[in-house]
Amino acid sequence: MRLSQFQKAAVALSTLFVLFADVANSTDLLKQSCINEACSAVRLTIHNPPVNLFDINLITSLDTYLNSLKNQTQTKVVVVSSDVPGFFGAHLDLNLLSNVTRPGINASQYVDTYSSNIDLLLDLPVIFIGEINGRTWGAGNENAVRYDMRFAGPDAIFGAPEAAGGLLHYGETRQLVQLIGPGLATEFLLGATEITQRKPRGSDGSTQHTPRRKSYESTSRTLRSALREHMSR
Repeated sequence: MRLSQFQKAAVALSTLFVLFADVANSTDLLKQSCINEACSAVRLTIHNPPVNLFDINLITSLDTYLNSLKNQTQTKVVVVSSDVPGFFGAHLDLNLLSNVTRPGINASQYVDTYSSNIDLLLDLPVIFIGEINGRTWGAGNENAVRYDMRFAGPDAIFGAPEAAGGLLHYGETRQLVQLIGPGLATEFLLGATEITQRKPRGSDGSTQHTPRRKSYESTSRTLRSALREHMSR
């Protein structure tokens, strides 16, 4: 595959992120905690510093977790958040789309696993809620638009910069059209437009914007309280 200068630069940047992320154990990338006593509502915290890159480790961890939600009845709600400052979810590791993948790595296998993961977000009988307060780019955005609800905090930034470089934004186009309409979806993708809380409400597909930090934290607490009350019935 022949890469443009933009794509080559993106691959180089992804390589740097992978070097940082490789020091983390893949079992530490997803932190789980119970929201209610019965643990039917769960918080899933993404931790893949420095930017929550969707690399092999994170893809594998998400695959294991999402598949564990099949054929079970305990977990009914999953609130997805991040504890990496400034980032909810970055792009897919572009080494998986180039010919510079590390020896012994079957890149296409992990791309297929990634695709299966975001399909599971729609297919599983579980409600997924995104609590987003950081950059949500590329793969991070593809995951977010497939949640059932998204709550955007004051530092949330949504974008698909790879679309401007000619890379396919897999699976998001249809979801975006359903959420925000074809006009805004086209502007968002073809213009590589970043959406922040200063843009019109809902232009990123989020269910609710909370532009002030105190308001965001209050909304987060209210969400958790409502889940605890609902799931205890």
